[in-house]
Amino acid sequence: MKEIDWSKAPEDATHWHDEYDCYVACWVKEQEGQRYYSRADGLWGKWMIDRNPLPIEKCIPRHVAQPAWSGEGLPPVGTVCEVAPHNSQWGFDTIEPRRCTILAYHADFVWLDTGVPGTPISTRTDKVDFNVIRTPEQIAAEEREKAIDTILDDLSLSPECRYIAKRVYESGYRKVTP
Repeated sequence: MKEIDWSKAPEDATHWHDEYDCYVACWVKEQEGQRYYSRADGLWGKWMIDRNPLPIEKCIPRHVAQPAWSGEGLPPVGTVCEVAPHNSQWGFDTIEPRRCTILAYHADFVWLDTGVPGTPISTRTDKVDFNVIRTPEQIAAEEREKAIDTILDDLSLSPECRYIAKRVYESGYRKVTP
């Protein structure tokens, strides 16, 4: 069975029907007890009622939205994530992390859309790190924890005294750098 590109489906399509016997490949929707078909090649226009429908069990249902990528394993195609190259080879000119969309995979390679029109990057999956894009709240929480760690170090406090460093931070005290 071939990969179905649901981005090409009409919004209201609920199923895909592969080419089979005398049936053509088409999108399917069921509405008010009727089954409608729209040919994948567009020859029928939008939707037509089928008077002799193929059993819906022979059709492939549209998948429910995939859960967001958790950061484990390789991100699925279509995922927007942060890509951090290990070096400035393998398709990258810098090692700065950048926001990319995963376009495709083949063997050990990944194709990335960097947002610059006409310039996708191809690189090996083992030459980059894929990270979930952090929310502003997550970034602020990480910066807060770093600041508390700095206060712990600057005041030579033991880890058991973290609550003191936290209170100092919450009171608004910050290290002034010259």
